Parts: sequence; C-alpha cells; structure tokens
Amino acid sequence: MRCSECGREIPDDSVFCPECGKQQTIGQKPQKEKMKRCTNCGCKIPEDSAFCPECGKRVEKEVVHVQIKPKEQKVRQEPKKIQRAPRDDARLKKRNKMIALCAGIALGLCVIILVLSAVIKPSINLNKYTTVSIDGYNTVGQATMTFDYEKFEDDYGKKVTRTEVMNYKTVSDILDGMV
Repeated sequence: MRCSECGREIPDDSVFCPECGKQQTIGQKPQKEKMKRCTNCGCKIPEDSAFCPECGKRVEKEVVHVQIKPKEQKVRQEPKKIQRAPRDDARLKKRNKMIALCAGIALGLCVIILVLSAVIKPSINLNKYTTVSIDGYNTVGQATMTFDYEKFEDDYGKKVTRTEVMNYKTVSDILDGMV
C-alpha cells in the first residue's frame, strides 16, 4: 500500500505513514498483495516484480530446494550376556571386596579426624609468661605473681580469645580456685 500524502510504500496494516506521519484513510481497504523480499537489499517487493524498486537489481524467482531423507530403519540387537569363567567371578568378587574395604577405611579415617578435631582443643603453656616471687620467712611474707602480657601478645596476638575471666586478688584465692 502507498501513503495517500507522500506516496511512499508503507505496510498494509499501517494507520499512520512512518515517513510523513499522515493518517491513512480508514475507508480504504488495503490490497492483500503477496510480497517477497529482494535477495540483494532485503526490502519487501510485490511478488510479480522483476526488479527491486529500492536497489534496482533484477529479482530472481525463488526456487524451493527440498531434500528427501530416506526412511530410517531401527535395528534392535539383544544384549549378549558374557559367559565368565568361575575363577574370573572369584577375582571380581575379591576386587569388589577390596574396593569396599578401602572405601570403609577411608570413611573411618575421616570420621576419626572429625571427632578428634572437635574434641581436642589447643592449649597454651602459661609458665613461659608467668613469674612468681616470694619474700619472707616461715609462712610470714608476701608472694607476687606477674604475667608478661606484651610477650604473650607478641606470640599469640589475636589468635586467642578469652572465654572465662578470673579475678584473683590474693594467693589464697588462686589456691582455692585450683582445688
């Protein structure tokens, strides 16, 4: 179909011209022409055209190529059971038992490692950081204990978290806590 204003070729179902924007008359019924595409530029052209109105190339008639496939025949083959010698069966059973045994051992080792890693907690020897000095004679005197926090921080830093805080004020409090 052509635009009533500018004469440009427009799609048959267009209400407005895409080129000039003019509304097309609704009373006009578009002609249903069979359209094909130009093999050179790809624009739509009437089916009976010999030349493309856009690029001017000669339009060849389309030739439909049809491939005919031969009918496929399915062949079914029954699976054959392989006859094994009794000693081969014994070897296969022995091999399967060995595989199962190795898999069981590996699984057992994994379980043991998981249990040990959950149960065993690392410990720190605090004797390296603690100094105890006692002044006095025959149960009369004073005992002092010092903890080297700087050396401890250098060795462990943020690797250690404190879970329980113990506030001891005297040696007797410490000894009572050990009992």
